[in-house]
Amino acid sequence: MKKILVPTDFSDNASAAMRYALQLNEKMSAEIIFMHALDPLMRTDLPKAEYEKEVEHYKKEAQNQLIAQIRAVFTQLGRAADAENAKFVVRSEDNAIQDILQTATDLAIDLIIMGTVGATGLKKLLFGSNTTQIIRRATCPVLSVPANYDFQPIHKIGYASDLTQPLPELRSVLPFASLLGATIEVFHVYPVYPQYVDVKTFDNEGVLQEWKKDLQYDKINLHFVHTENDNDVDAGIELYRQSYKPDCMAMFRHDRNFFDTLLDISFTDNYAFQPSVPLLSLKV
Repeated sequence: MKKILVPTDFSDNASAAMRYALQLNEKMSAEIIFMHALDPLMRTDLPKAEYEKEVEHYKKEAQNQLIAQIRAVFTQLGRAADAENAKFVVRSEDNAIQDILQTATDLAIDLIIMGTVGATGLKKLLFGSNTTQIIRRATCPVLSVPANYDFQPIHKIGYASDLTQPLPELRSVLPFASLLGATIEVFHVYPVYPQYVDVKTFDNEGVLQEWKKDLQYDKINLHFVHTENDNDVDAGIELYRQSYKPDCMAMFRHDRNFFDTLLDISFTDNYAFQPSVPLLSLKV
C-alpha cells in the first residue's frame, strides 16, 4: 500500500478521520494525501473570465482552510513540524464525489480513508450520502471511520462471509491485514435461507488449514454465529462484534451478493451509516 487519500469537508468528523489515518499509517508507511473537493455555489451567468477568477478565489480560500486543518491535526498528534511537508489537493472540476473518485484514479490511490456520521432518516440522506457513494463507486478499498472514534490499533479484522467463495475475498483483505500484522476473523451468520453451508457437517478446521496454506498467512480464524431468526444477518454481525470485539470490519461490494439477497439494500451501505468500528469496504 503506497498511497492513501483522505478527503475532508473541514468538519470535526473529517479531522478525526485525518488523525486516524496518520496514526494508522505509522505501521503502513504510505504516502498520505489530504484533499478537499470544492463545490462553490456561484452564479452561472458570469462571463467566463470572471467565473474563472471566482473559482480561483474559492480554491485559494479552501487551500488555506485545508492547510490550517492539516496543521491542527498534526499539532494534536504532537507532530506539528511534519505538517509543513504534508501533501494536499484542492479540486473543483466536478461535484465533490466525482472529484474524489477522479483524484483517486489520477493519483493511483491504494486506500481512501473517510469519516462517516451515524444517522437515520433525512440526516442519513444528507450526511451519509458522500461516504456511501464513495464506498459504492470507488475501485480501491475505502476505510470509513465512525464519528468520535478514538484510534485503536487494528489487531483483528472481522469479515462476514457466506462461505461460498471465501478465497477471493480473503485475498482482498490480506494485503491490508498483513501490513498491520492483523488477524482475519472470518465469521458466518446462520441460519439463512437459502442455506449455503451445512454448519453441522462443515469441516471448520480442515477448511481453515486450507485457507492458511493457500494464502500463506496463519493469522486467520473462523467462527459461526447463530441468530434466533432466519436471515437476521445484521443481528448476527452485531452479535459477532460484541462477542469478539474486532478493531475493524471488512465487507465487500458485489454486483449482487449475499447481503443484497437478504436485505433491501447492501449491508455494507447500511453499516456505513451507523458503524461502531471502522469499516473496510472492498470490491472483488
